[in-house]
Amino acid sequence: MRKLLFTLAVMASVGSYAQKFASDHEITSNRFSVLRSYISSGKSGDPLDGHYKVSQGEGAYYEVTFENGCMNGTYKSYDAQGNLRAEKNFKKGILDGKSVSYNDEGKEKDPTHL
Repeated sequence: MRKLLFTLAVMASVGSYAQKFASDHEITSNRFSVLRSYISSGKSGDPLDGHYKVSQGEGAYYEVTFENGCMNGTYKSYDAQGNLRAEKNFKKGILDGKSVSYNDEGKEKDPTHL
């Protein structure tokens, strides 16, 4: 009985934190200013919420958490080979803190601070 309850508890917690997948073609970005965008599902128009992996085609993708349609937390962009290409921090949809691009060797190039 304990194993069953433990298994159900784990499954419930994993389901609530599951990563969602989308492609650039399935989402809509509405820019409110130079710094802030509102991201929604292209199908329903609902704001994105949760952690997403968004395909950019040809194997490239990015990962980010959305809260009510705004990027919040660390945005990470990867190339088709899975190499980290950029990291940016967002707070309520606005760039916040250090943004870094990486070269082909994985070393920082051009860090900026906001």
